[in-house]
Amino acid sequence: MFPQTPLREIVEVREALEAMEAVVVRARRTAPAPRGGTDHPAGDVRRAVVNVARRARCLVNRQLAHIDEMERRTHDPAALEELFVLDHLSTRMRRQTESLIILAGGAPTRTRRGTVPLADVVQAAIGEIEDYRRVDLVGAPRPSLPGHAATDVVHLLAELLENATRFSPVDTRVRVTDRAVTGGHLLRIEDAGSGMSPADLEIAGARARGARTPGEDLPPGGDRLGLFVVGRLARRRGLLVDFRSSPHRGTTVSVLLPGALLTAPDAPFPSSRAPRDPSPGPGAPRT
Repeated sequence: MFPQTPLREIVEVREALEAMEAVVVRARRTAPAPRGGTDHPAGDVRRAVVNVARRARCLVNRQLAHIDEMERRTHDPAALEELFVLDHLSTRMRRQTESLIILAGGAPTRTRRGTVPLADVVQAAIGEIEDYRRVDLVGAPRPSLPGHAATDVVHLLAELLENATRFSPVDTRVRVTDRAVTGGHLLRIEDAGSGMSPADLEIAGARARGARTPGEDLPPGGDRLGLFVVGRLARRRGLLVDFRSSPHRGTTVSVLLPGALLTAPDAPFPSSRAPRDPSPGPGAPRT
């Protein structure tokens, strides 16, 4: 047996993260800091949010380590199922704290040594979204990424996959395919949603490419902040992200990984706990 799961505490942490996200949006929209971000109220707010988000991330990491230890000591299937739900929710909360750090102008510090197979990177990204059971990875991408870039690519893909599942019917699938192309490797995320208008496709593509000046990259009202995060990560790693209408239905997002970023395989990436059981049994984590 193990103590009652601290669901209320997890909810409170998540609510605090959402409040910090609102602070970041208000600070960036009302008073962007000058170059360097010093001696300016908005710069002070951003630094404060980065510090608080990093502390929250440390708490979530400790929570994940504690859950992992409980999983190793627990043999009751019902208890393990509950722990997997908490594990999956905590993993998503960690991504949210890292998104806040990026939104506030900071850089995530989570990294990985060696090289990581791209297939493991994609699987890790799938494991960081709510509706991971609806995502199919078609084939097994062969290239690898250096560990210092792998976590950024996981985060970027998770944001795009979250959008694909959120804006498509729950009874449809999201497909991830890949192929080698001149100059790198191409990943495609295809959903079966209602699609996007040409204007929305243009806006999404601009956000995912990342803005060049303070304030330019802020979505109206703070919505769809995931694409803002995608843009920051894409620029940092030299990735090209493109949105297009699918030939039949839905939207296709293409992510081009430049050849300079690809390496030979070395070590697997530690993915989220939730997707390790692909069967859609009852009680599967869909938090």
